[in-house]
Amino acid sequence: LAGTVIPAYDALVDSDLLVQAEVMLRIEHCLMAPKGKTICDIKYVISHHQALSQCSEHLEKEGLVAKEYYDTAGAAKDLAVCEMESTAAIASELAAETYGLEILRRNFEDLDTNTTRFFLMGRESMPCIGKCKTSIIFTTEHKPGALFSVLRELSDRNLNLTKIESRPFKREMWHYLFFVDFEGTVADRQVKEGIKAISDRCSYFKFLGSYRSANYEM
Repeated sequence: LAGTVIPAYDALVDSDLLVQAEVMLRIEHCLMAPKGKTICDIKYVISHHQALSQCSEHLEKEGLVAKEYYDTAGAAKDLAVCEMESTAAIASELAAETYGLEILRRNFEDLDTNTTRFFLMGRESMPCIGKCKTSIIFTTEHKPGALFSVLRELSDRNLNLTKIESRPFKREMWHYLFFVDFEGTVADRQVKEGIKAISDRCSYFKFLGSYRSANYEM
């Protein structure tokens, strides 16, 4: 619900690891406080900015002030051991149980479709069976139609684009990296040919891996 986790995307550029699988995890947030506190005692809420964004409508409805923290479980832990006046945390039910906090609101996320996509990373690629995806990163030349000509290599081979997102390329001022996912595996001829054609057109290219889609059912 809160969009891209930017540090994770930046890490994909610098890492030598390959994507081995994707996992779609339903995220359920709880609003929690030290035992004995009620929602009426709370003014501030601490959590990771992604969690705060995913609960923004409920925070506004309750009239609570969001304060960013380094992560959700850390917010719960510190709330349990430190004196924080009029403060609650957003974290998982497990965090509340672990640190002895009382859950004030369950399913505090704004929508029940709140889901985060994770990559399983490893040093070697894994065999891809069933419905698969391939992920790449590239930057194009700075001229009209450059991005179109790259994406056309997928379209011409009937490869379905499932995601595209851009991020500033830190190594070159005013250049942008494109993170692209499309259906298929590098073991397929058309995917292999498409990757070769795209890499020839790009000033920077990185293959992140072919992996089983989380939507694949056994």
